[in-house]
Amino acid sequence: MKNVTQIDLFILGAPKTGTTALLRHLEQSPEIYTHEQREMVYFYSDYEYEKGWDYATKKYFPDLQQGVILAKHVKEASSAIAMQRLKKNSPNVKCIFMVREPASRAYSAYKYAVLRGIETLETFEEALKKEDERFHKSEKNNSSLFYLRDSLYAEKIKLCFEIFGKESVLIIYQENYKANPITHLGMIEALIGRKLFS
Repeated sequence: MKNVTQIDLFILGAPKTGTTALLRHLEQSPEIYTHEQREMVYFYSDYEYEKGWDYATKKYFPDLQQGVILAKHVKEASSAIAMQRLKKNSPNVKCIFMVREPASRAYSAYKYAVLRGIETLETFEEALKKEDERFHKSEKNNSSLFYLRDSLYAEKIKLCFEIFGKESVLIIYQENYKANPITHLGMIEALIGRKLFS
């Protein structure tokens, strides 16, 4: 069994930007090995990170043979600490930052929160008015109810560039990816310097 020493490719961005769809697409490649869990929270979670990398390997990447190690956490870019931990663990990691038209993303996140039962306000407008209060009450600013804040990408992308290097970050617009996934697959292959699909 190959020992997982670092992550090769990491998908981040914001909720409802297509990160999971991209993960599921890429995991179809025989060249890629990823986690079964929807999110790899290891770098983001203080609790998990304190358990160490051996814990993360056993939880997220058991029975690894060969391949590109792919991970995803949709809220990774919301935490400078999480991204710095990722960079420390995986100095050569390449990142895909997913974005979506901001208003559509915000409303989609609201509808999803309602569906999951974590949003109790009856209208999107009410939820937007409540966001500042929710933000200031949040200890880690990681709430799924930050519809406006999660749709503001510029500062997160800037920080991503600073931590990982601009040449190591690929920005993908969900709308463009849906319209032409093959072109974007080629961009991802160029990013990591490896053929993923024959």
